[in-house]
Amino acid sequence: MNASVLFLLIAPLIVHGLPVPADGTTLSGVVMDAKTRAPIAQAEVTAVGGRANPDVTDSKGKFVLRLAATVKPGETVELRVRKIGYTTYDEKIAAGELALLIELQPVNPPVPEHPNAPTNRPSGASTTVATPPMTTGPMFSETSDKFSIVAGQISTFLTPSFPTSCLVGLGNTCLVRGTLVASKFVVDATLYAAPGKGNVEVIKNELHKDMPEWDRCYDDTALEIVDENLVPVFHMVYTTPHDIVIYGIFHVGNVVAVLSPHGLDFHAVTEVVSLEDYPVTRLFKYPSQTYHCTRNNSTSSAVPKSETSGPYRRLESSQFCAEVVSEAAKITGMADDCFTRLVASSNNKEPVAAQNRIRKDFSDEFMKCCSQSVRDMHKELLFRLKPLVESQDESVFREMDNENRYDPTGVVLTTVERIAVYLRTSCDQLSK
Repeated sequence: MNASVLFLLIAPLIVHGLPVPADGTTLSGVVMDAKTRAPIAQAEVTAVGGRANPDVTDSKGKFVLRLAATVKPGETVELRVRKIGYTTYDEKIAAGELALLIELQPVNPPVPEHPNAPTNRPSGASTTVATPPMTTGPMFSETSDKFSIVAGQISTFLTPSFPTSCLVGLGNTCLVRGTLVASKFVVDATLYAAPGKGNVEVIKNELHKDMPEWDRCYDDTALEIVDENLVPVFHMVYTTPHDIVIYGIFHVGNVVAVLSPHGLDFHAVTEVVSLEDYPVTRLFKYPSQTYHCTRNNSTSSAVPKSETSGPYRRLESSQFCAEVVSEAAKITGMADDCFTRLVASSNNKEPVAAQNRIRKDFSDEFMKCCSQSVRDMHKELLFRLKPLVESQDESVFREMDNENRYDPTGVVLTTVERIAVYLRTSCDQLSK
């Protein structure tokens, strides 16, 4: 391997400007170009086997890996450094307070085509392969024992001597792992794992799901998985018989990891993932049982188009958000007034029926004056933000309707307060 590492003696807590933590077992250092000696930013640094939280080098090429408590000073750790355009660095290093100078050798691999237009197909492959209803996993036209995999902007190679690699990780969890099995490339991925909602996984290219609305298609050059909104949450595309590109959206707990042509980014479940964040469109027509995985030649977005009209459609974003903020302030004030009346009723030891009457009056007033306007604003915000992944806070509008329909006292004042927060937060995102 054409990568080298130099161990530098440490001055008290500082080596060439690189801070070395004083407590805990760590691996720290600088990653640079072996030819130009320039620091390499945004290189992925990991300890193989999940023995440390991964890190990404900063603008000066610096990184710090904080090792697991089970790793003792002096114990051997396999360090891996990856950056697109460079050979992957793999070396066994003794854990401890040593600063590492890691040199990556630049390479010039073939640049994979974007999966939205996979035209570099293997010889003899048809442009559309009608696959029967799926009873077996996808089989690809592979012609090499060495595979180049690009996940977002992270690249690596798999060979019989290096047959598996975690391509995307989140803490100690590997979200996407590539493996060679009998000279065939297979992928394992966790696409969705949220308490109480179910799991969606890819295991050796097979889709395993608790959500029946999700679907999968493949042909001889691509594997794709879509969610209930037909968003392509996983793409694995062969740009050549030995070059593979992977993109996806991975919802795990309270974090959404977005792997796109821009690289790897993380969002909270309450944040919007937009088309700008994830510019990946569908490859196939769905449902798969109807279209048998024929290619989607439409240039339309993966997300169904919203209505072309609405009460706020002609407003500039600044004007629209001014109205949204005003409406949010109005319903917050209504909720505050209701709360004040409830506190007074409780202090006066009024019966529960009187307090429920206050709650019902508040709900009736809100539904009459404001429920339709907040629905319209919600719809307009979705149209302008174009989220690909539903925010956790979207459920508040369903709760509003359910409470009005089934709760004897109607819409709960805390639900109205949450709607106000959602409106303000969404407009803040729109203004960025």
